[in-house]
Amino acid sequence: MKLLMKSKITLQSRLASVSIPLGMVIAGSFVAVAQPTVSASQPASQPASQPASQSASQPASQSASQPTSQPANLPANLPAKQQVKQQVKQQAKQRPPAPPMTPPSNRTRSGGSLGEAAVCVTGSPSLRALVPVENPVLTTADHPTFLFYVPFGADQVQYGEFSVLVGPTEMTRLYQTRFTLPAQPGIVSVTLPADPDYRLKENAFYHWYFKLHCNEDSPDSNSLNSTNSTSSTNPATADLQVDGWVQRVALTPDRQQQIQAASPAIWYDSAAQVANRLSATPTDATLQQQWRHLLQHIGSEALVQEPIVGAVQPIEEGSS
Repeated sequence: MKLLMKSKITLQSRLASVSIPLGMVIAGSFVAVAQPTVSASQPASQPASQPASQSASQPASQSASQPTSQPANLPANLPAKQQVKQQVKQQAKQRPPAPPMTPPSNRTRSGGSLGEAAVCVTGSPSLRALVPVENPVLTTADHPTFLFYVPFGADQVQYGEFSVLVGPTEMTRLYQTRFTLPAQPGIVSVTLPADPDYRLKENAFYHWYFKLHCNEDSPDSNSLNSTNSTSSTNPATADLQVDGWVQRVALTPDRQQQIQAASPAIWYDSAAQVANRLSATPTDATLQQQWRHLLQHIGSEALVQEPIVGAVQPIEEGSS
């Protein structure tokens, strides 16, 4: 018995001196080794967690440091082609508006179908607009005056039409009127009424039309109605027509001086001013010289002796 107890004590002391690995279970004389559980703090788990931490932090740092080529207001998930289109649209919006396009040349003389002058009376001169051929032709007035040489009297023309359309599309009519001519042939004027609805806007182009419908009953009539029945059945078809453009610009001190000096640079204002004064004082030598200079500028010096007969007379609505 003492021998057995001694051997047991010796075995316990030996077992105490031996380090038993984690997970070994001693049951009597049977020793079982359990599978070790991997701890999150052991090096075995570090390779698995290290790539996860790198993948989470590395792209964020790279995207923060790398420059981006997309505009701030464009979604990042747009396809490349759509991004290019969006960028082009944004750049177009940021560009300043394009200056207005210069209109084509003014048609200052009426002509027939074969290029000859069209007239209401055989042997008379042709209708002529007193305006330069090449544009732009300027005014500073919001309701400008237009001048025309009409070699026919009121008894030779049934009626006339004057209209102004907003350029460049001419989809909007600013003004339209029918009128009768003064009794005497000569230089006539048409002025836009002083109404806000007919006011020209600065820097805009307007296309005007001056039309005459010949009187078929006038003596020696050579109206186009005799060879073209269209105008007799369609009142919108005029026998004679000239047309041109006007651009309104701001009135500056320099332009005011040009108008006072009757410069062709501000054509509509200078021509209307000189014609109006000359009709009141036809013997004024300074006005005569200014008038001659303006007519020379447009190749119409031959009209210098033609009388300035005044404004056309609008036909009231409802009058026959």
